[in-house]
This record gives sequence, structure tokens and C-alpha cells, in this order.
Amino acid sequence: GINYVAKLVTPAASGDGTYTFFQTTKQGAYDLADAFNTRYSVTGAAVQGYAGDSVNGNNTFYVGLASNSDPLSIQAAVDTATAAGTINVDSGTYASFGTSFGGPADLTIQTSEGAVIDASAVPTSSITRAVDLRADGTTFSGFTITGNGNDVGISISGQGVTASGNTISSTLTGIQTTTQYVTGNVTISGNTIDSQYGISLQNAGDTVSDNNVTASVEGVGLIHSANSSFSGNTFNIG
Repeated sequence: GINYVAKLVTPAASGDGTYTFFQTTKQGAYDLADAFNTRYSVTGAAVQGYAGDSVNGNNTFYVGLASNSDPLSIQAAVDTATAAGTINVDSGTYASFGTSFGGPADLTIQTSEGAVIDASAVPTSSITRAVDLRADGTTFSGFTITGNGNDVGISISGQGVTASGNTISSTLTGIQTTTQYVTGNVTISGNTIDSQYGISLQNAGDTVSDNNVTASVEGVGLIHSANSSFSGNTFNIG
């Protein structure tokens, strides 16, 4: 039966509208999505499970490699998902991505296969973010992030965001909350960080637990961090 939907909203200039194809296998859907991207010189094709009716997906997305090893885009899945969607990322190396202020809340973006976010080739002329979580309620877990030495591994501006079980290296700052909200209610747990600055909290009400941080300059920085809690963390400085 049909298990997956590959979909691309084509560039307006093409006049081709939206392509939707159905596949029985995940790999077949990846290959179709990659073919869409190649044809239109974009990265916006996304794969999700089939909802069983009409042309709708079920808001559970899959990101992986086509048979030719081209990676699909995590950003494309984020941009297509609706609230409370799940994005499962297969093993492979992927580009940086972000969620938006006012974007779908309560997304789960996860990998159980050691997917890598590689931002090492991003120019270092300004501070960038390998992963930029601005939507509220996002859960982001299981990834390996490699920075360019002058970036933030995971930047968190949304409220109620969870970053857990990630491995971050070669960044200026491993994980940073921002001043977007006075109270972030962010959970940072079980991450392994090797950077110049480990964890930077710029808002209040956050929970930081069971992280292993190696930092050449500063393990944790606290700005407006009232009512934040720390437990079970290891900080190695210098």
C-alpha cells in the first residue's frame, strides 16, 4: 500500500504548481523528492507519511539521503510541518536550519541514527547559528553539530524548547538562550559540548541538567537567569 507522500510546491515562476507523488517505500519517496529538487534547482521537497486519504500527509516527516547520496533538507520538512508534527532524520550530513517566530509550535525534530548538522563551511565573518530554534515548544534531540568556530551550535529563542542528547563541537558557544522572552522555560539536558563558551543563558526559568561541557573560555554564562536550575552537569574549563 501507499505509505509515503513526496511533495514540492514549485517556484512560482515555473507555473507548475504543487507536485504530489505517492510511494510504498521511504527510499522511493526520498529519490522522488531529490528528483524534484534537482529539476527545479531548489531544496524544498519534503517527505511525510501518508494520511490515508486524498493527497494529505500525516504530519510525520522523514529526512534522509537519496540513492545518489544527496541529502534532503531538514528545513524543507520544518517549513511544511504543522503544529505538533514530528521530523525523523536518518543518518547523514545535513545543512543548518531554523524554526520561525510564530511558526508551528511543539515540533519534534529528532534522530536516532546520529545525523550530523555540518556548519563548518559557513563563512566566519559574522556569528551564525547552526540550529536556530525560534518556534515555541520545539524538541530537538540526538544530533551531532559541527560548527565553524564562530557560531552558536543551538540558539534557542522560543519558549518551552527542549534540547537534549546532542553532541556539539567547534562552535563559539555550544547552546545559547536569547533575550526574546524574559522567561524561557527551556530545558537543556544530556548534551555533550566542546566549544569556547559552553552554555549561555540570557533569560530566566531554564532547566540545565546532566550536560557534559568542555570549554576553553567559560563553561556557563548567566544573564537575567533568575529561577533557572542546574543539576548533574560537568564543566571542564581551560
